[in-house]
Amino acid sequence: LRGHRALGVELLPPAALAARVKTRFELSPGRLEAAVRRWVARARRRAPGPLPFLRETLRQFSAPTLGDLTRLRDALPPPDRPEAEALRLLFGSVLIPASRLHRSPCLGYRRRPVDDGPDPFERVEAAAGAMARDLEAVARDRPRWGPPAVVQEGDARTAVLPKGRIDLAITSPPYVNGMDYVMNYKLDLAWLGYANSYADLAELRRREVACDNLPRSDPGLAAGSRTDLDPWLPPILREIRTNVARKGSYRRDDMDSIVYRYFADLVPVLENVRRSLRPRARWIVVVGDSLLAGTYVPGDLLLARMARRRGFRILGIEVARVRRSGQRRSFA
Repeated sequence: LRGHRALGVELLPPAALAARVKTRFELSPGRLEAAVRRWVARARRRAPGPLPFLRETLRQFSAPTLGDLTRLRDALPPPDRPEAEALRLLFGSVLIPASRLHRSPCLGYRRRPVDDGPDPFERVEAAAGAMARDLEAVARDRPRWGPPAVVQEGDARTAVLPKGRIDLAITSPPYVNGMDYVMNYKLDLAWLGYANSYADLAELRRREVACDNLPRSDPGLAAGSRTDLDPWLPPILREIRTNVARKGSYRRDDMDSIVYRYFADLVPVLENVRRSLRPRARWIVVVGDSLLAGTYVPGDLLLARMARRRGFRILGIEVARVRRSGQRRSFA
């Protein structure tokens, strides 16, 4: 919106889809609404289709809602035009509201029974109206638009970025053991066809920054005893090992290896972004701290220290929000 050229890299397919759609300011509200009408009309004429592979699908939705969702899914056009991708995003946006689930921020079942509310057709039409209004609002700033943004579906650790040409980089990596994004977005992945089996979900999870759902057989966990990332890390890993052993029962007895793997996974991101930045460019990183097995892990400070060792200069650390989690706010 300020006339700049923008490039994005995102590994999670539904998030990459959202980024592509939400940066296509040139999409006509009228063409979008016409595409929605055609899509809904096709869906209403269809018979219900097959369910996705997720084992709990029948628990996640009522039978009438499931029928409507399969009809809408099967009526989606191929994602070869901007309007078609917008329809896919609209469909994905109604999955959780139409279900018995909620995100707050992790995916889970609602504690109290709820009725279905508006049917999926009504939800899609309401979401399309909101998207059209957003496009109309953005169009008022058309003289300030820059070139169309480019969003790559890929890994920021290995993505090919233009060397020495980026003025500003912004990212928010997963927090230390913060969230299983594959599990949290499994409905989007399955219903939109990005995953067709649990093996597909496992492969996507394997490619992401480490969290505690990694299989114990993952070869990257064998490096958990290395101490070359930052001098602060070894005592943190030792304390995690000690606390896990003392507890006797914890969700992972190799949590120290998970934490090491997390920071090791971020090193290629640091190096790739460093190569892409112009001299005196800025990189803004949004990341948080964690409390694991009673051990405080200052993820923000550790990442800043690792960045400094790789040629970055730290201009400041700002606390964006204070969480009521009982975690300490200082580390020495």
